[in-house]
Amino acid sequence: MNAHAFVDRTVILADDNIYDDIHKKCEFVKQKINADNSLTKKAKAEAIKILNETYDRDKVNINSGIKRICERSPVTIPDQNRKFYVRIFT
Repeated sequence: MNAHAFVDRTVILADDNIYDDIHKKCEFVKQKINADNSLTKKAKAEAIKILNETYDRDKVNINSGIKRICERSPVTIPDQNRKFYVRIFT
C-alpha cells in the first residue's frame, strides 16, 4: 500500500466523535503510521510528510492552531509616499 492510500484510509477510519478536531485527528494518524509494520521507513516518512502538508493546509483553511510569525518577511506595510499598501505574502 502506498503512503497516500494509507493516510487516506487512516483519516477515514478515525472516529469523528473521539478525534473531534484537526489536531487530535492528526496525532492519531501519526501514531497509526508509526505503529504500522507493513510500511517501510521510506513509506512512513513519505506518509508523515503528506500528513504534515495536509495538516498545515487545513490549519490555514480553518484558521486554527498556533500562529507562527516569520522574522524574515514583513507583513502588510503602509507605503506613505505612494498612498497604497504594499502587501508581502508570508
